[in-house]
Amino acid sequence: MSKRRSSRVFLVLLVMATIVSSGCESDKISGIVAEANKTKIQKLGNGYMLFQARMGKAAKSKDELCEFIKSNDRIEKNLAFMGISREGFEDLFINERDGEEFF
Repeated sequence: MSKRRSSRVFLVLLVMATIVSSGCESDKISGIVAEANKTKIQKLGNGYMLFQARMGKAAKSKDELCEFIKSNDRIEKNLAFMGISREGFEDLFINERDGEEFF
């Protein structure tokens, strides 16, 4: 993911987190977030950016990222907006087209 795209994704997540934490859950915001999470790689990238935004650092491994997604109670609304299932998060590492892992 390019730095420019990463910055945009981070900005979307930051705006989303701010709105969710303030209690506003409009359909417009849901639509914007859903649009940025159509494919597995988009969801995976945004899950990674969510980790960075909440933890203040990059995930060191797939296991660390998966554990964060599966166990952090403070991100439930974020995951719902992004259409990410805690139970199915590890499935996002598998490419839809060829069935191979991204990493």
